[in-house]
Amino acid sequence: MNRAISSLLLVPLWAILFSETLLDLIRVWGGSKTYEHGFLILPITIWLIWDARDWLDLTKAQFSLQALLLLCAAVIIWLFGIASNVNFFSHVGAVVALQAIFWFVLGNDNAKQLWFPILFLLFAIPFGEELVPKLQLITADFTVMYLNLVNIPVYREGLYLYIPNGVFHVAEACSGIRFLISGTALSALFAYLFFHHPVKRIIYFAIAVTVPIIANGLRAFGIVLIGYLSDMKYATGADHLIYGWVFFSLVIVMMLAIAYFLSDTPTKKTKTTKRPYFTPSFSTHLSVLFIAGSVLVFAFVWSQVFLSEKQVSTVSNSKINANNDTFHWGIEFANPVSVDANEHQATQYNSYTATYQLAQDQGKLLSSENQLFDGEVWNVQSSQITTIDGHSAKALLLNSQYQDPITVVYWYCVNSFCSAKPLEIVLYSGAVRLFKGDGNASVVAFASRNLDINDPTQLSADVSTLLKLAHNK
Repeated sequence: MNRAISSLLLVPLWAILFSETLLDLIRVWGGSKTYEHGFLILPITIWLIWDARDWLDLTKAQFSLQALLLLCAAVIIWLFGIASNVNFFSHVGAVVALQAIFWFVLGNDNAKQLWFPILFLLFAIPFGEELVPKLQLITADFTVMYLNLVNIPVYREGLYLYIPNGVFHVAEACSGIRFLISGTALSALFAYLFFHHPVKRIIYFAIAVTVPIIANGLRAFGIVLIGYLSDMKYATGADHLIYGWVFFSLVIVMMLAIAYFLSDTPTKKTKTTKRPYFTPSFSTHLSVLFIAGSVLVFAFVWSQVFLSEKQVSTVSNSKINANNDTFHWGIEFANPVSVDANEHQATQYNSYTATYQLAQDQGKLLSSENQLFDGEVWNVQSSQITTIDGHSAKALLLNSQYQDPITVVYWYCVNSFCSAKPLEIVLYSGAVRLFKGDGNASVVAFASRNLDINDPTQLSADVSTLLKLAHNK
């Protein structure tokens, strides 16, 4: 049996052992317009490798120690994702493991020739939604700038834009994140296919990533302009969405045309003649193949230990929120084990605490299902990191066209460790799960109109007082 073909047995083994993560990836791709391009990444990768088949030499009995080390690192990342219940890490681990297997199968020389198809698999990982708030602000900035250029009166309050005959809100759907992420994958593919010089590839890719951001500002400006000129009869509702898709389709066509007309002259690729650094015997090859397979099996067995430890949460599937909320705060966390939401009229503040078990089967502390405030009512005007009783906390100044501004202060805790930084919480909770098995995680939040976000010292003292009052209620 050809040694490269025998190594390909690792691919179905990878698919079986990482099946739950792969199914989760498919659910994310199918459930989000932002990531539906993920269905195309693997087919495109396979096509790129197949297209290069004539200049690859799969008869060389190479194996790569670097690829084996990368596979081990990917397994650790994947296990950490399972332990910390953070899908991003498990997705990264599964995809990087497949990249390491391709590298292992192809050998160093062939993998160097196929660096782009292998790296292109990274676009299958759902990521980028954390950019949405920044993109919303950038879109609002561009829209206001363009409106000022054409002398249309506009007043901006956070993400709300007021023109003489209407109000526009730069919502998450207006951030352009869908087009930016899918456009970035397409731009990378265009840069690889149409250009050969590294500098030209980098320049084209940088331009192709920047253009959708600028274009999204133009799109938002166009919607506001149409609304202004039509007295708000058009550019709202369905025509708003159609206008956006048509606009960005034109942008993609434009970037493809630029790549086509400025493309480098095709060069004929020839089969590599490099000799491998080391040509092992067939028995050595099988030994290394066994080690790589054992790494995958070990990861699967260990993950099943974590999965078997998950506990059934006793809460209902419905979200629990603070109903006694005169601020219309709208904080809600899905499926906590317990929740404590109270309005304190005497001191004019609201408190909220939701607690989870790290190993529960439904609900988790850091999730896109959870929200610190109602995004339909509030938008963030400013934010501030402060210190509460020795740990970091984050303060948000929220404004709304319906309510007076409020300040929200919150932090997360895993057992006795507390922080407002999600990455610190993820790393700590993963370590707890890996080495201790289980623990508790919670969010603690306060909302008030009497907290001054611009005075961190006083803010810290006031929240510490509120915390004591909440414990002694």
